[in-house]
Amino acid sequence: SEGVDVPVLDGVAFIDPKRSMVGIIQAVGRVIRKAENKKIGTIVIPVFVDQTSDPEDVLSNSAFEPVWQVLRALRAHDAKLAEELDELRIKLGAQSRLGGKIRLPAKMKLDVPTLVVKNFEQAFHVRMVSKTTKKPALTIERILEWADQHQQRTGSWPTRRSGPVFGTADETWNAIDEALKAGVRGLEQAGSTLARFLQEHRGVPNVRDLPALTTVRILEWVDEHRQQTGNWPTRRSGQVIGMEEESWGAIDEALKGGRGLEGGSSLAQFLNAHRGVPNPADRPPFSIDQILALADEHYQRTGQWPSVGSGKIEGARGGETWKRVNAALHYGLRGLPDNCTSLAKLLADRRGKRYLPGLEPLTVERILEWADQERARTGEWPISTSGPISGTDGNTWRSVQNSLVRGRRGLPGGTTLSKLLMTHRGARGTIHNRITLSVPQILKWADLFRARTGGWPQIKSGPVDEVSGLTWKQIQLALNKGLRGLPGGSFATAVFGEDPGMG
Repeated sequence: SEGVDVPVLDGVAFIDPKRSMVGIIQAVGRVIRKAENKKIGTIVIPVFVDQTSDPEDVLSNSAFEPVWQVLRALRAHDAKLAEELDELRIKLGAQSRLGGKIRLPAKMKLDVPTLVVKNFEQAFHVRMVSKTTKKPALTIERILEWADQHQQRTGSWPTRRSGPVFGTADETWNAIDEALKAGVRGLEQAGSTLARFLQEHRGVPNVRDLPALTTVRILEWVDEHRQQTGNWPTRRSGQVIGMEEESWGAIDEALKGGRGLEGGSSLAQFLNAHRGVPNPADRPPFSIDQILALADEHYQRTGQWPSVGSGKIEGARGGETWKRVNAALHYGLRGLPDNCTSLAKLLADRRGKRYLPGLEPLTVERILEWADQERARTGEWPISTSGPISGTDGNTWRSVQNSLVRGRRGLPGGTTLSKLLMTHRGARGTIHNRITLSVPQILKWADLFRARTGGWPQIKSGPVDEVSGLTWKQIQLALNKGLRGLPGGSFATAVFGEDPGMG
């Protein structure tokens, strides 16, 4: 207990959450202190989790505060762990963009029963990173990069109300606005705002400096846009025609409240009220059961489950699309719960559709085992375009390639399938590392083949005896597609005639 001089401990359990930070740091220090015949110091932090609760609600509960305190104490004692946690924060934004999972450092173990809240483990990992690390320093270049990405994605420049910064772990535009005001997180000068920053560096008009708006004026611009483009403007329609300092995104913001307008509206609501344009936000509510019924109909009709790119929903009114359904699921719109799910996740949970982020972790040994099986089955080493991996559920060589390159599914990243096979199996690398072919050389090999066998080579004739690692099938592919220095297309027929066995 606190105040007792215990030089070394093998383990400690934080049963009572009412501990001071000093006491926690002292207890952690004793547990991780080296001693003779001591290899491991164990810290146990039991927390009750209701399996029916939402992960975010659970992690926001004060019962988890001792967890974050102990992790911060561990960080203070262990420089390597601190470095790993800081690296996790940097990686978190990229992982969230790619849909992958972040993983705890090896020294930390989260024991989650299988019946506990769905997605709790990943939610814990994300919260753990945000609670134990500081937000990285900001730079003018970094903020401008995020602002440009926001403008490209939405058609308007960000404001402090624009919510999370896309592709980051837990950055928000409001936090950036506050940092610019206070001059913190590496920003030298205080007293600025996000609006002034964008005005200075991107020439974005500051709403505070723009003249007041009127309903009549906005309708004039609306009608002009309709006449010029054939479409009604949206907040992503960019610059107002003929008005260098006005954008439809800024008008949408002003309609919410500002520049002399009453507020409480939006561009979509404004057009609905004054020009009768249907407001997408007024679409009828959805239920999970309705979405699943529509998905079942799609599957029965097409033999495939719908995805975001499946277009319009057959039989649905008002031009309903699967993309809108996915957005409603993700953002909790149209009567759906705000649980940040997606169409893919819903179908994985309720219909058993394979969901990429849920695929099992990969290891180099496992990939090599699959590659050996592919080699034994086809006579060739696989490449990224070799299609599905035989004998597995949902795995393709393309997904393996992406995981090797980007560090998904437990792999470190930074390599490729061809490099892996070249290192561990001596296989030739990518097309760029393969030998260049020429017509005279191919014909010479074909003549030698015919002299040995009495017939011309075919795509099933296996390896070319004169060249290690080259097959007649690869030659056929190079002739057809113009690889390895060959023209391609109908050139194969010109070399071998109409049907010499290679066609």
